[in-house]
Amino acid sequence: MKPTRRDVLKGFALAGVGAAVLPGCGAIPERQPWPEARWEPSGSPDAEVFPLGAQAGEPGPDRLYAVAKVVAEGTVTLHYALFVDGQWQAQEPVEAQRDEHGPFVRAWVRDLPSDTSVALYFSVEGGARSPVVSARTCMAEGQAGSIRLLLNCCDHRSGRPLLALSNALAFPEVDAHIHLGDAAYCDGSLTVEEFGEIWQSTLELQGYQDLFSHCAGIYTWDDHEVDNNWEFEELDPQLIENARIAMHQHVPLPRDAEHPDRLWRSLRFGDVAELFMLDCRGERDRPNGRYISEEQLQWLLDGLSRSTATWKLIGNSVPMSSLPGPYQAPIAINDTWHGHGDGEQRRRLVEHITSNGLEGVLVLSGDYHMPALSRLDPEGPGFGLWEVISGPGGSAPNPIGLLMDPDDQIVYLDAARNIMVLDFHSDGTARIQMVDEDQRVRLDATLDVYGELLAFESHRVADDPPEP
Repeated sequence: MKPTRRDVLKGFALAGVGAAVLPGCGAIPERQPWPEARWEPSGSPDAEVFPLGAQAGEPGPDRLYAVAKVVAEGTVTLHYALFVDGQWQAQEPVEAQRDEHGPFVRAWVRDLPSDTSVALYFSVEGGARSPVVSARTCMAEGQAGSIRLLLNCCDHRSGRPLLALSNALAFPEVDAHIHLGDAAYCDGSLTVEEFGEIWQSTLELQGYQDLFSHCAGIYTWDDHEVDNNWEFEELDPQLIENARIAMHQHVPLPRDAEHPDRLWRSLRFGDVAELFMLDCRGERDRPNGRYISEEQLQWLLDGLSRSTATWKLIGNSVPMSSLPGPYQAPIAINDTWHGHGDGEQRRRLVEHITSNGLEGVLVLSGDYHMPALSRLDPEGPGFGLWEVISGPGGSAPNPIGLLMDPDDQIVYLDAARNIMVLDFHSDGTARIQMVDEDQRVRLDATLDVYGELLAFESHRVADDPPEP
């Protein structure tokens, strides 16, 4: 009988290659306690001074990043409290830094304890303050346990009030929210101010405000943060820079002074997971057949090889899977890994993962407005690798999710606004849930690090009884 990928990877583990984690072995360690009640400082939030509230993001084991829009003069201070010994304990405030391009502030909070709940808010001279938002520092390297991540993309404001994002509140103990692009649809904008107007009209919606209040955010971009299916060769570099400025102002995505255009980076959640967040839009080089820069690709290959985390998550934007039917049309292929250099970089990535016996690799993607759980390829090495595709949070669902039927490769696809809830465990299992805007769980699946589908339940929109 032909060995399965699970058999092959167990062989690698026994030979000392990769992390020898066998799913289901042993109890999952407890984490630091989570608060049952929110921190309630004095005073009430001022929505006129802080029209977008506040946001926390980029969690690390000892730090968090926070941003806000502030329509008032004066010094802005970031206040925060830690949940320690069963109670909220206020810490020494941090002075926020004003943005040079507009009424925004940002601040890092450093030297925090790992695996700890943090509550934050901004205030300005005169007493006005933002709402309180919640975050969690990551577990330290060497710590095992379980983490919960939320996943979404494509939040066109036409889907107001973005109920799918508000459903995050139904899931407690969230470590972070991952956004895979198209957080705002800025098509046609030219100036920083015009981009900012679209961001404002999107982030002020209730779904985003609920999400901000609940957990820290981790962001990358896709096309609509700039323009639909944009290419470097077609746009004024200043327009792209204006789009970058507006994005960094409005979401907790710090801009590196040494590499101001670099979005790719990794975030580590103890020994449970490492997230490799990619930039699959801003480094495309179509004339030379590159979907991402060679520097970014080599960083990813090296990082996957070095990582000792049980789960290695690739934060992608446009899906990597070889999907059939309409997704094979030239206009669709053109925007994917396959459409650059005949997919050569994708082949190198898949080959690197499979030939080195790297287990626990899971691709996270968005863009298609169609939630799905798919193997990367219908056959060959990519058949043993999985991709979770988030549907839209606010944009119109893609009817292709209803017109195509699931098969051995694409075990689930649908057409609904949603948020994905991902639970990763250091025993080598992961639970994937798709929750639609009406709080119905339409997908509930469990994978292991060897690519085995251990449990699966789905109820697609197409399975709903007809309305009377």
